[in-house]
Amino acid sequence: MSDHDDDDYEVGYRKPPRHTRFRNGQSGNPKGRPKDTKNLATDLGEELGERIIIRENGKVVKITKQRAIIKSTVAKATTGDPRSVDIVTRLCERLLLDDIGDGRSTPLQAEDQEIIKAFLRQIRETENGEN
Repeated sequence: MSDHDDDDYEVGYRKPPRHTRFRNGQSGNPKGRPKDTKNLATDLGEELGERIIIRENGKVVKITKQRAIIKSTVAKATTGDPRSVDIVTRLCERLLLDDIGDGRSTPLQAEDQEIIKAFLRQIRETENGEN
């Protein structure tokens, strides 16, 4: 650039001085987030989606970690573990009953709703009887 180019250029709104502009190929935030950095939700989703090998009914099965956690929690709940019962109950209420009629999923039929409600009632009665 010569001094003559600077004379023709008017500095103003959205027109910074040429000497303060970013050079071609230079990032405006060189120490910003590195490429391919993932957020917590993405990392958690990928981790829970990984497959692991388990033995179920004498057979070797490959399932996701998420599925393994659910199986484990439900199994503990069926043996009466209060913490697991609470987790499963809350998940049932949140995922199954709250979705009815809100358009996010196919509504459960009345028969299915009654089965879930009876299951939740039974769990609550079991909890109250043990305490």
